[in-house]
Amino acid sequence: MFDGIIREVVEETGVPASSLTEPILIGVSRRETNVRPAAFFYMRCNIDSSAITELYARAQDGYESTKIYAVSVKDLRDMSQRLPGCHLGGFALYELMRNASESL
Repeated sequence: MFDGIIREVVEETGVPASSLTEPILIGVSRRETNVRPAAFFYMRCNIDSSAITELYARAQDGYESTKIYAVSVKDLRDMSQRLPGCHLGGFALYELMRNASESL
């Protein structure tokens, strides 16, 4: 499962696996429409957002999405209420992870 998420990130964004940290499973959210689970992972990348945008343009599976965005945590929080249900759940899991790490 963890190798698979790294492979997906590499194929869909074009960033090399060597630039990613090991993925951390932060939780599972249930999709509202078809009630399937969606797993959410956290990884850091040591490449800046402008270079990631360039890599994305040449990604192997870049056709699976239409655009990549780099946004601040504040901007993501502001737009979170417009996300589909399972993605909103994923953002909630991300916030829980961030809050837990700040209290360590």
